[in-house]
Amino acid sequence: MSRKSIPLLLRIGIALCLVLSLGLNAQESTSQSRSGQPGASNSDDSLHFDLTAYLWFGGIHGLTSVGSHSASIHASAGDLLSDFKFGLMGAAEARADRWMLLGDLMWMRLGDTKAVPVSDVSTASADVRISEAIWTSKIGYRFVDEDHLKTDLNLGVRYWHLGQRFKLNPPGIDASASQNWADFVMGGRVQLPLGTSDKATVEGGGDVGGWGLAADLDYQVFALLRYKTGKRWKLLAGYRYMLIDYRRNGGVYNVVTSGPLLGATYSFK
Repeated sequence: MSRKSIPLLLRIGIALCLVLSLGLNAQESTSQSRSGQPGASNSDDSLHFDLTAYLWFGGIHGLTSVGSHSASIHASAGDLLSDFKFGLMGAAEARADRWMLLGDLMWMRLGDTKAVPVSDVSTASADVRISEAIWTSKIGYRFVDEDHLKTDLNLGVRYWHLGQRFKLNPPGIDASASQNWADFVMGGRVQLPLGTSDKATVEGGGDVGGWGLAADLDYQVFALLRYKTGKRWKLLAGYRYMLIDYRRNGGVYNVVTSGPLLGATYSFK
């Protein structure tokens, strides 16, 4: 892990600890004021299941390589949409009492025909094709479950599949490779209502992992606005930032993806 990564991990860890501390204090004070007894909450033992479909309009930039050939990638959200081949994005959440299972899938095929080689080959242009699948699975616990504040902590695994193909012209080099790895991640989120109704909520959170076990660094942060349009439907809009720094087996994938997202959630209960 690079030295620059350590302060970032410390800041993220400190922020999560502060969120948990504030959340636990809020839970204790509100529970006592509402019921007169510690420990009262809005816990619900019944099973709830939410399914979300979303589109992430993220730009991408960074460095990627196959073998000894590397290239920088710089593509805006508009560039990715124009070169977008296929994609599938969705999330699922199951909750019972304070426990939850979380899953998030993002699969897409991207292309950038304007990449510039940065290492051993002098070329005028490069065609970079990336097939990326990211699956995150977590178990979480809701430490605070109040009308005005909900705070979760979670722990899980993020699996990456990366397929890369380079075509460098000239001199006509065509190289391809694929890699798979998984990182442990830990994180949390906070949900706050807007106003007195439960129609609109603000949600923020993230997670961090890597630590050199697979990737050197793997983290994301997000902020969402959810709006309830019916008994079971919610619309969402927000922003997501994800960084991965993977350097193994002669390959490099040091890339940031960030941008707005839009989606909809259906609640089965």
